[in-house]
Amino acid sequence: MKEFYAAQGVVPVGITSPKEIARFLRADFERIARLVKIAGVKPE
Repeated sequence: MKEFYAAQGVVPVGITSPKEIARFLRADFERIARLVKIAGVKPE
């Protein structure tokens, strides 16, 4: 994956392990879930 992103000029910063990625994704999911709830978004 590093080569794929490097070829596109993307340099990953801050997340270096699978545990950190999982922590980030979990926190992001919780943040988005709160926003969806506040906005009252309903599934179609």
